[in-house]
Amino acid sequence: MPNPSGTFFDYYKLPGPWYNVKHTIYYWVFTLIKTILHLFDIHTKHGKPVDNDGPHKLNDIIGYDATWIGGTTPDGKWIIFALDRRNDDKMSIGYVCLKIPGIGHLSTPMYPNSMNNALGNSVNSFALDQFTLSVIEPLRKWKLNFEGKMMFVNGPEVSAHVKITAEWTSHHDVWLLNRDLSSESFADSFALENWSKFSSAFFDRSKDNVVHWEQFGRVDANVEIDRIGIEIRNAATVRDRSFGKIRDFTAIHRYYYITMFMENGRSLVITVVCHKKTFSRLFFGFISNDDGTNSNIDWTDLNIYQFGENGRVIEELCFLIRIVKVMHTVQIVCDSQHWYRLEKGVVRCEQIGDCLVDHVPGKCMIQSLYSETSLRAKTFCKSLNYLDNNY
Repeated sequence: MPNPSGTFFDYYKLPGPWYNVKHTIYYWVFTLIKTILHLFDIHTKHGKPVDNDGPHKLNDIIGYDATWIGGTTPDGKWIIFALDRRNDDKMSIGYVCLKIPGIGHLSTPMYPNSMNNALGNSVNSFALDQFTLSVIEPLRKWKLNFEGKMMFVNGPEVSAHVKITAEWTSHHDVWLLNRDLSSESFADSFALENWSKFSSAFFDRSKDNVVHWEQFGRVDANVEIDRIGIEIRNAATVRDRSFGKIRDFTAIHRYYYITMFMENGRSLVITVVCHKKTFSRLFFGFISNDDGTNSNIDWTDLNIYQFGENGRVIEELCFLIRIVKVMHTVQIVCDSQHWYRLEKGVVRCEQIGDCLVDHVPGKCMIQSLYSETSLRAKTFCKSLNYLDNNY
């Protein structure tokens, strides 16, 4: 049975007696705030995303600067680029992943053996060894280049020399977490917490808040794997962009980040986070529209404590989502796992597979992140020591 505080499995909370009251108050307060922000075209304290898309100077105000681009083609080619710069110990974490049918699933080395920041950073580029992400036109076009050794995920002792020249383009609106989050999702997340959680978040502006946005786009790439040429054309992707003062993944108990690219051209993001210090359950999600805008996913019955709580991710997920007032079914089946250490004390699993939204088929990826501190406390947790010697 849950303990008297209403907390179960250490980090998850049940709705308390004031849940409905808090939900109503928070819903209308956040709706009012969002209306004001949109009316006066206010984005973040740093300005508009278009003015913040390139690399930031890392200092006391901005301590980390990260971008992640990933997606797939209908024939099952996957391409992922990620680079996270930090000002603590001048640490940068970056990786590139490819999954090519008939060749295999490849990845660059992960932390602590990831690439070195040998090239430095220019005004318009993130750079890590022979890996660069360069802004050509903010929010609309990026150049992506990599050359180096990649290992096969299912046999890290085998490697290949890989060269990638790619371009990411987008005509979609940015989905900005700070102001575009569904009012219903916001209200549910805060209503599970104590009253003080909302007041501290609302009135305490001493900390530099995280800026996070996501944007759907397309990637075209020319790839050489041991001089074998491969073309990736019109891959549906999502770009995840974050910067802020502090980046501490160990404060997160776990999260699910699900991206889906449907055959009808629409794309979805669904995320559920359990944070040790802030939210028991923070949910957000959105779907692309044909005109380049986005619509919020207001609700889901996906609860991450029901799946993979002890570090054993599952191959199948079935859940419901609601967009505006219409309910939709989601089915996901994954056929691969790629476990790696994202940074010290944090592990992530990437699963790639197929999905159905109602009856529309598509491709999907699930990222599952775990803090090893909380994972080790679980009775049935999976041993992940082998990751220390991987790659």
